[in-house]
Amino acid sequence: MNYLDSLAIGIYQGVYNEQIVNDHLRSTIYKAVKIFIKGESGEIDGSSWSVKKPFVKPDGFACLLKLYDQWFKGDADPKYHDTK
Repeated sequence: MNYLDSLAIGIYQGVYNEQIVNDHLRSTIYKAVKIFIKGESGEIDGSSWSVKKPFVKPDGFACLLKLYDQWFKGDADPKYHDTK
């Protein structure tokens, strides 16, 4: 989670290219936030998971949650998609 949060921080600081991170880690970030921070069950690419409660408190992951909300608002597809 710390690694993913540091990537989000780097995106907002202009250190990392958001499109490259999105292309390579979109589904990883989606699944990690759903499982570890939100404590939600789900499914992606035919793989499902069941979670009863969050593993970590969201307090220390503000940038990661902001990025998650930006990328996955509404019905945004958690899978990779070409935005070009």
